Amino acid sequence: MATQRQSYQPLAGAKKLVIKNRRQPPTETDHKVREYFDKTWVDLSAAIDALLHGKPLRTPLDRLYRGVEAICRHGQAEQLCKRLSERTYDHLRSKVYPVLVKGNSDLPELETLNLVVLNWNIWMDRTRLVRSMFSYLDRTYLQQSKNLLQLNDLVTSQFCRILFPSGRSSSGPNVLLGTAIVQGVCKLTDYHRWDNSKFNPILYKDSISMLHQLGVYTKIFERKFLDHSSAYFAQVAKDNAVMPLVDYIAACNRLLTQETERCDVYGLDHATRFRLSDRVYQYLLREPLDRLMDCTSMGELFDTVDIETLKILYTLMVGAQSEPGPSMLQELEKPWRHYIIETGGKIMRNTESGDDNKASMVSRLLILRRSLYRIVNCSFGSNEVLSHALRDSFAVFINDAANTAHLSEGASNVGEFIARYMDMLLRGGVKAIPPMLLNEATNDDKDEFMGAGDDDSQLDYQLNQALQVFRLINGKDAFEAFYKRDLARRLLMDRSISYDAERNMLARLRSECGVNFTHNLENMFKDKEMNKETMDHFKAWCEETKLKPKIDLQVLVLSASAWPTYPDIQPTIPLHMAQALGIFETYYMSNHTGRILTWKHSLANCVVKACFPKGIKELNVSLAQATILLLFNDVPDGQDGFITYSRIAEESKLDEAELKRTLQSLACGKLRVLTKHPKGREVEATDTFTINSGFSDPKFKIKINQIQLRETVRENKKIHERIVIDRRLETQAAIVRIMKSRKRISHSVLVAEVINMMRSRGEVDPAEIKKQIESLLDKDYLERDGNEYEYIA
Repeated sequence: MATQRQSYQPLAGAKKLVIKNRRQPPTETDHKVREYFDKTWVDLSAAIDALLHGKPLRTPLDRLYRGVEAICRHGQAEQLCKRLSERTYDHLRSKVYPVLVKGNSDLPELETLNLVVLNWNIWMDRTRLVRSMFSYLDRTYLQQSKNLLQLNDLVTSQFCRILFPSGRSSSGPNVLLGTAIVQGVCKLTDYHRWDNSKFNPILYKDSISMLHQLGVYTKIFERKFLDHSSAYFAQVAKDNAVMPLVDYIAACNRLLTQETERCDVYGLDHATRFRLSDRVYQYLLREPLDRLMDCTSMGELFDTVDIETLKILYTLMVGAQSEPGPSMLQELEKPWRHYIIETGGKIMRNTESGDDNKASMVSRLLILRRSLYRIVNCSFGSNEVLSHALRDSFAVFINDAANTAHLSEGASNVGEFIARYMDMLLRGGVKAIPPMLLNEATNDDKDEFMGAGDDDSQLDYQLNQALQVFRLINGKDAFEAFYKRDLARRLLMDRSISYDAERNMLARLRSECGVNFTHNLENMFKDKEMNKETMDHFKAWCEETKLKPKIDLQVLVLSASAWPTYPDIQPTIPLHMAQALGIFETYYMSNHTGRILTWKHSLANCVVKACFPKGIKELNVSLAQATILLLFNDVPDGQDGFITYSRIAEESKLDEAELKRTLQSLACGKLRVLTKHPKGREVEATDTFTINSGFSDPKFKIKINQIQLRETVRENKKIHERIVIDRRLETQAAIVRIMKSRKRISHSVLVAEVINMMRSRGEVDPAEIKKQIESLLDKDYLERDGNEYEYIA
């Protein structure tokens, strides 16, 4: 079995000791290397002197390069590097530095800067061949050394040392020289800011490049440059303080653009650009912010809708935002809200209750809204904060009781005005759009779609704009009442410009306010649609029963719960018409048992054939007008064929107010088929009337205005009174709903919840809520226990 040999063998004898790396005495080869080094250095030193003085080389460059390579290969690279460094620095100290110091003492700052940059460019140009000659040393030795600089960094640091000395050993002239360089660059910057012809762009760019390469840009130059710029910005802000706001914003933008472009063009650092911009924002925006955001000045700017200026202002405010400071957009939001509330409130306070003012107020509000949204979208970049402020401020002033206190019904009139405006559009179409709004609609809007050249799209757009305002009002019950009345009139009289537009509007209201809001309105459309089927059945029934009316009769059966209430008039119905109504009533009762038909003669209209001396005409008139006109069939022709006011009143059975309005429409209107004696605008009990024998009109079919559907102050007042009654009932219903869910609740909490629940329908005064609570207490719906109420099931 083989065994491993032990390393320790005591009887094997003495072992031989070998000493490695023993220092050898100098040999003949080492002496030859030193001789070659000294001889080659003489040639290299002469070449360095020639290159640094700008003279031609006596020894070929390739031979010098091979000499450097040979020295490095024989281990003399460190000594060669040391001698090269000493040689270049000696040249700087003895040749370049005295010239720079003398120039600094004798020349102004810009001349000194020019001299330094010139010598820097010469130095870098001449040392480039030196670096080429010693490139083998640079690649093989310096590049791998951790403690030594490469040749390019070496010559750069040496030049920097004579300009910007560091440490306590720095002498006075050196410090002054570095200061002159920085001041010279700052002075060139001032020349550029003042657009002075002394500005030298090449010198400026070379100076910045030199500072970057010397490595003193951030450590020495930037801080002093920013301090110098801050003083300039502060002075600019002081000088521009008296400028109008528009000019001040333009000046700020020009200054900021100039500063950033200079940084980009002339090579200043990106960090310097950022810090410069921040100084501009600090001195020209953040410090004078209270003066800039003055509500009066900003209001004038918003009034002009200066899109470009406001866009610049918004960009500046966003750029000036600093994390520790206040939000700049919140500061901009304050005058923005103030302007909207004040301008909108002024529009509402200058509006009266007349018909023209109703459409005028809504039109002016829509024009204001369009201009505000144009500012938000085009100038403020659709900023969410400012968009929300616009909507919120619009709702504030439109529901402010102080803005509607001068109106007859207060806040309820706002809903009435919007309904009236929509009625105007749905009756008149594009032609009814106010010219100012139509002109505004041609502008480039980004907030909503707008049809171009299409009347239906234009009408749809304008209705949608009005609906945007409707969303903000609290008195939606007033809007519902007046919109219902106006819709009924359009449907009954076929005055709507487009049935599709009516349907689209109804769909929007349903989406906005819910099914309960539009339930009655939809039933009105159903009644209108079912009318054709009813009349077809009536005609078929007449054929079967041989009870055909002697006149062409069209009847519209309305559901009493869905339609507005109308005044009842009982005029004397002509015989043929009374017979036709009786036939229809017989038909209807035979098909619908248990129903009651109530004839609304105030809504009826007739077509009367009139024979005038100048031609036969067909007159489209109301039933009251037809009743009066038919009385003249029994009057003989001639000038003496008159009828007195008293006879007309006796035979027509119309009340005095209705009779006078009807006679005015026939004898005092634009189309006068009757002649009043004596002439005048008012109808008196002593007047007499005759057929207007001179009446003529180019049209065969003529429509006489139907006075019975004309709006009156009294009618509007009745609607508002009904709104108040309905609101009381809704308030009681809201109280009961809250009490059912809460069972027991304090007075203050109950009032707050009722106000919140009723907000969408209309403003409810706390005193009115208290009255309704008392009413429910009397009806035993609630029970009071101290300051709390308890629901009684």
